[in-house]
Amino acid sequence: MTNAVQAEEVVPSPLLDFGPHFRQTTNTNETSDSKCIGHMISPMCAVETYEAARLRDDEELMAIARGQKPGPPKTFKKSKRTAITGYRVIAVRYFSDFTTPPPDVNRFNIQVGDVVIRVESNVCTYEPCTRPGTNSTYDYLLRKGEFGWFVAPSGSYRYDLTNLDDVWSRNR
Repeated sequence: MTNAVQAEEVVPSPLLDFGPHFRQTTNTNETSDSKCIGHMISPMCAVETYEAARLRDDEELMAIARGQKPGPPKTFKKSKRTAITGYRVIAVRYFSDFTTPPPDVNRFNIQVGDVVIRVESNVCTYEPCTRPGTNSTYDYLLRKGEFGWFVAPSGSYRYDLTNLDDVWSRNR
């Protein structure tokens, strides 16, 4: 884990948290495993910010996760929801000059420098998640923008963007 500085605050920044255990996102930053929610300093922080925004129904945090405004927010919205989102990284792909599809087959608008993080997740109530749910695999297309890393729209629902056969498909 590295440390990054943003807004005069040192924030732990995992470039990636890859392993068998589930990380937990809860209704507050204090009880979530991630310590970089809202700080768009790595692809993993962008995924964790997006997951927190969804769980907490936080529009400002979602705008930060989507790269529409700088983070972190001045205050984090407190949610009354008791749900916990558990997730683990199962695959990662970095797109270079050699792996980014040319325009005629680039149906997901992937750009050089983009990162895809594939996660398994589950939503649990009252206790941390320890296994994935049914149909729980999601790909996040991440891109570095004006305000740091963000979740880019990809239209990739149910495609494996870590698999170059899916990415380089001529089927539209």
